[in-house]
Amino acid sequence: MDKTALAHDELKLTENVAKMLACTSMFWRPNYLYRSAWVEHVPFAFWITEAHRPRTIVELGTHFGMSYFAFCQAVDRLGLDTRCFAIDTWKGDEHAGFYGEAVFKQVSAHNSSNYSSFSRLVRSTFKEALSHFIDGTIDLLHIDGHHSLESVKQDFEDWLPKLSDRAIVLFHDTNVRERSFGVFRLIENLRSRYDVFDFVHGNGLGVVAIGSGHSDEVRALLKADRSETDRRLTMQVFGRLGRACADTLENASLRSLQAEHEKRLDEQHEAIAELSTSRDQERAEFVTFRQQSQEVVAQVERVKEALAAEQRMAAVLQQDKELLRAELLESQRHVSSLLHELTGHRQIVAELEAKIGMEQANFKEALDAAERAQRVLDQDISDRFAEIATLSSELFTRTDDLDKQAKAADALGISLREKTDAYEELCSVSSAIERQLRRRVFRLLCVQRKGASGMARSRQANPPTDDVVRTAMHESGLFDSTWYLERYADVKEHGVDPYDHYLKHGAGEGRDPCSVFSTVKYCQLKGETETSSYNPLIYYALEEADDYVY
Repeated sequence: MDKTALAHDELKLTENVAKMLACTSMFWRPNYLYRSAWVEHVPFAFWITEAHRPRTIVELGTHFGMSYFAFCQAVDRLGLDTRCFAIDTWKGDEHAGFYGEAVFKQVSAHNSSNYSSFSRLVRSTFKEALSHFIDGTIDLLHIDGHHSLESVKQDFEDWLPKLSDRAIVLFHDTNVRERSFGVFRLIENLRSRYDVFDFVHGNGLGVVAIGSGHSDEVRALLKADRSETDRRLTMQVFGRLGRACADTLENASLRSLQAEHEKRLDEQHEAIAELSTSRDQERAEFVTFRQQSQEVVAQVERVKEALAAEQRMAAVLQQDKELLRAELLESQRHVSSLLHELTGHRQIVAELEAKIGMEQANFKEALDAAERAQRVLDQDISDRFAEIATLSSELFTRTDDLDKQAKAADALGISLREKTDAYEELCSVSSAIERQLRRRVFRLLCVQRKGASGMARSRQANPPTDDVVRTAMHESGLFDSTWYLERYADVKEHGVDPYDHYLKHGAGEGRDPCSVFSTVKYCQLKGETETSSYNPLIYYALEEADDYVY
């Protein structure tokens, strides 16, 4: 339908409506069609793009892209320097319904193939996308998101600062009253502040002019809202053009259904032809089948006889089966009993394994302790060898004397028995000399560190100081601190000085200072009254010290 035919149909167009018809884009055919209420507003999308010539178009809520691609088609065909943005999550809502990823893929594929040079899909919420746009830059804003009054009002107020001084805002579904839709209420509220034109077809489309500086065609549209005749003619023009787009979509759907139906009819005709051919073959096969069936009847009789024999055999087998079942149940009970016993044995084995593990841990701990004791013993033996080496010189001197005495005994005719006794006596003397030497070393060290001048010669005088005694004890070997800590783990655990512990507590508790001195045995030997004034080890080191100057 061209403009002349449309004018003839309405008999008379007003001057204002005729001015709007100067934009011929409303008569274009849409390249992209999808079943949607917005399809009836595609002619207006073409018209507003041509009449307004926006520099930036933003759509809030794109879904399948019916409205958005109408704007893009107009921008592309008019050759406008316009940037287009579609903002949506492509997940849906309670009004549009929820949908899967296939919708976004379809829209993205069509956009990439046709409008990627000036169009961009922004996958986000409306609020998240606000930061992507500079204030005062959007000339055409289409709001088609959630349609409750609160949501659409919030969207309008959020995006209002982004609109230019010549902006146009479109609101879809202004003629829907059910399902908590409230867009029509917002349009009525905006009439008090802005110029508005509200279409009722295609679920309604509200046009709100923000600012000024609009084209003559846009002003003519807004002016038509103030005239009953102009408003009616404008709605009829765009309503009929929109209905034509909807019919085109319906016709395309019908053609698609008709093509599919014809394809199915062709397939059915081919199937009928194949059935006719197969029917002749089945007749021939039926004759053959009749002959074969007679043979089968004879075979059935033979089979019946064989079946009767097999049934008799089956009865015998059933009896055997019952016997075997009874034996199986008995075997199962026996196995169950064995399993119960096995569970008990496993529990016993687990307990034994736990005990073995504990015994192994204890054995390892004892082995470690034995190794530590062995190392202490090795160290003690090494210390004893050093002490023996120190006494060897004196022993060698005694040995020389013994050799001389042995020679003298030989010369004097002393018997071998007498020599043996003399040697044993010498060994006893050597042991006494070693003990005496240790005491003498202790006494000499005490004298060297304490000093002999002005000291009284008396055992009852005060003993040397702790520092003097400590040093003398360690250097003479009468107190072995390493051995003491290894022997008494509680002293080592508390970090106490071993020497102080022995002097203050150890001797009184019967503890030994080294491996060659027994505190308890020495006290028993000397008597508690005799050793009560001194530490037993110091008493032992200082006894019979008449030649010692304190």
